[in-house]
Amino acid sequence: MPSRVLLLDLLRGAGGPLDVHELGTASGLHLTTVRFHLGVLCEAGFARKDFASTTGRGRPRAVYTATHAANPGPYAALAAALAGNLAPTPDERRDRAEQAGREMAAAHAPAPGTPPATGPEALDRVVALFTELGFEPDVDGPRVRLNACPYREVAVEHPDVVCALHLGLLRGLLDDCGAPLRATDLLAFVEPALCVAVLEDRPDDR
Repeated sequence: MPSRVLLLDLLRGAGGPLDVHELGTASGLHLTTVRFHLGVLCEAGFARKDFASTTGRGRPRAVYTATHAANPGPYAALAAALAGNLAPTPDERRDRAEQAGREMAAAHAPAPGTPPATGPEALDRVVALFTELGFEPDVDGPRVRLNACPYREVAVEHPDVVCALHLGLLRGLLDDCGAPLRATDLLAFVEPALCVAVLEDRPDDR
């Protein structure tokens, strides 16, 4: 998400802590948008929130700095490098990442001749695999809530790749088992630690 990357770059390049207003002015983003993205960055360990000392009355001013956690370890650094260079444009990166996710799903496809899965059976398959991968998923009506992305350090800077890969994985799982459901979208970071996959009934003319 470019806005989040912009804020992280501003924090990394600053000579000291910045508050929401300073970041809003420097980035051109609305203050509500700045606060939301700062929450994601802090939750992922890329930034730290502190309170500046004040001599006057009123609440202390919240300020933000980039953390050392923004310098990822070898695995995260490798994943980030691959994500950033998967293809020359964001659309191509998303397409290739989604295809990679579908190929991952193929390894979990039912055996040939297996009857199509019902909606509940398909959701059980999704929850089982995403639990195994560390997402702590739960089903909420027509949505699958992913409560703990194990790749969020890379996803913060490269959601076009990481989130598209997981959307492709979800779509592949549903397609391969003949589910009457399909995934229409994956909403990244609707809360600092939460992504949401949106499902709908598959058209009868599939």
